Amino acid sequence: MTDFRVLEVLLRNRIDSTMVNHVGQHPGTGEWFDDPRWIESTGHWWDQPAIDSIERAKQELREQSAPGQPVRRGQIVAKLSFGFWKRPTHARYEESFWLPALDKAFAVPAPNAVARREKLFDHLTVLNDLRNRVAHHEPICKPWRFIVRGGRDVMYPLDSQYKMLVNVIEWIDPAAGAWVKSNSTALPLLVDPPVRLGAPGP
Repeated sequence: MTDFRVLEVLLRNRIDSTMVNHVGQHPGTGEWFDDPRWIESTGHWWDQPAIDSIERAKQELREQSAPGQPVRRGQIVAKLSFGFWKRPTHARYEESFWLPALDKAFAVPAPNAVARREKLFDHLTVLNDLRNRVAHHEPICKPWRFIVRGGRDVMYPLDSQYKMLVNVIEWIDPAAGAWVKSNSTALPLLVDPPVRLGAPGP
């Protein structure tokens, strides 16, 4: 999970810092994830599941804090799940989050802003599923089906999914991508996978 932790921290910090800078151009508004007054009329605010995620994070932090102790914004950012941080790359938020701010924050190799968002969203969709499988100790060696953008039904082998993980890290921070490729404990297993005990020899 180390490689995923690197991705998750980089992703949430990049989105958060980019949106903080963007919303700073709209004086008088609150936190970018909590106050919709900065959004232009063509944009969309969070859907209800996203709002529920934010409120749930706040509530859990309040329950974990001493009475009267305020919940800090950094705690909320860290508490929100990987699935939440995928949301700003969804088509719903193209006019509110992506085009005004986030497109400039990710070096996605694609010809235009919409294609860049779609490519990042597709990668994060696959990686969110992989992360959940790893976290719940589900089998990941064999390819499994993904329903991706547009309702397409695809299958990605594990090495392709790992390449997606490294790609997204490099789109955020190339140096971090190089570090992961040099220090990953997962990559050697993809190159030389373990043999199941009791499996017949060659």
